[in-house]
Amino acid sequence: MLTIGDEVAAWAEDHLAWGPHEPLRLTEDQVRFLLRFYETDDTARRLIRTRGVYCRPKGAGKSPLGAIIGAAEAYGPVIPDGIDGHGMAVGKPRGKGEILMLATEEGQASNTYGPFCDLVTYGRLQGDLALDVGLTRTLGRDGTVVMPQSAGSVSKDGRRTDFVTFEETHLCTSPQLRDLIAVMRRNVAKRNGRSLELTTAWRPGERSVAELSFEYATAVREGRLPDQGLLFDHREGPDPLDWDNDDEVIACLEAAYEGCPWIDVDRLMIEVRDPTVDRADIERYFLNRIVARSDAYVDPRMWAGLAGGVRPQPGESVTLGFDGSWTDDATALVVVGIESATAHLEVIEEAPPAARGWEVDQRSVDAAVSRAFDSYKVELFYADPPRWQDWVAAWQDRWGDKVRPWYTWRERQMHAALERLRDAIASGGLAHCGEDALDRHMANATRRATRSGYVLQKPPGRPGSKIDAAMALALAWEARADVLAKGFGRRRSGRLVAF
Repeated sequence: MLTIGDEVAAWAEDHLAWGPHEPLRLTEDQVRFLLRFYETDDTARRLIRTRGVYCRPKGAGKSPLGAIIGAAEAYGPVIPDGIDGHGMAVGKPRGKGEILMLATEEGQASNTYGPFCDLVTYGRLQGDLALDVGLTRTLGRDGTVVMPQSAGSVSKDGRRTDFVTFEETHLCTSPQLRDLIAVMRRNVAKRNGRSLELTTAWRPGERSVAELSFEYATAVREGRLPDQGLLFDHREGPDPLDWDNDDEVIACLEAAYEGCPWIDVDRLMIEVRDPTVDRADIERYFLNRIVARSDAYVDPRMWAGLAGGVRPQPGESVTLGFDGSWTDDATALVVVGIESATAHLEVIEEAPPAARGWEVDQRSVDAAVSRAFDSYKVELFYADPPRWQDWVAAWQDRWGDKVRPWYTWRERQMHAALERLRDAIASGGLAHCGEDALDRHMANATRRATRSGYVLQKPPGRPGSKIDAAMALALAWEARADVLAKGFGRRRSGRLVAF
């Protein structure tokens, strides 16, 4: 790895301090983040070009790290300056710049600027650079300014900002805050600068800035968006199997706060055992876990525990499920092995985030369906026809009664199919291959009550979230149940496990 993060870390420990007799000593986790945040390529160009997200439990030192990085961005060697004779990346100070630290709650003082003032006052910088450290700004003799900012102040459009920190972006759920942060990101882009989010786990479905950054990072990881230089660093504690077991909960808290000796886990346990505190808040704040909404179709943790299944092999007897759209949504084909009970996302075509006028390649989907019939022994294929009626009819012409329309708008039948799939997930009777898109669609799926039970819908307020792969899985699983009900296991030799 080529990085100037090690140089930044050494500079910080040499120039900053928490008190007269308390020099700064970075934790291993902080150093790891600095190494990644300041990574370069072999031409000394930043790899993290746009922004970073540092997501940790409450009290794990997010604001102090933001203060350290803010001080380095103002006065330290943060600009890549080539490769030295030993093949190491080297950095230089940026010179005159503007560093902002945004508190993302109205009327709140910046939690990052206070630690910044301590670090530069007790360290060497105030004397070396003749810094004028004040409550509302810190000025250097070269014109560099570091300022706290409140979300309640006037618009920041047009500023010449080089670096900005955003605090607690899991709380940034209002359109005004999202717009403000977007404006400040555009400002740093004009200066070839970057931003840093400091956050704890968000509540899914609130459309917070932290959640939107996570969705962006997910789209990059899955190849749906190009990597423009985003670092999303999220660490969470394990989920206790038995929340009533103190030793187990303490072990999970210790794992979440590894490298944070200032945290008193026994004190946190008092909050954990407080009957007036919501369990979901405990998991989000102290374990940094993204917990399911009460209306979630399945718990993402339960779903994750079923990963590791082996993809159905060529010639294997399978069922197929299909759900799709043409524009601004997604189209999915899911395969389920009849004997293995393993789900595999065979095809996913979906609109990139914020895309307008996107259309699915219908012939590409048709070709994928043909490949599935060529590769597997398809026993039954359930396809939701709306918008795809002509294609479903064409597939019926090719493969006969193995292809059947299955309308998902039928509330009673849809509820029964969803309950059958949910029971299989809860009992461990289904496995899957751990594919990102299927995981994401399952996590997005929420329940909407009907007179017949419930159906699936996108998370309220999140029209860009996709659930089509979850629907396709429900149809493939329903097709498997119908094949088994007609005696598939009795027609074959060998052992069949049916659920």
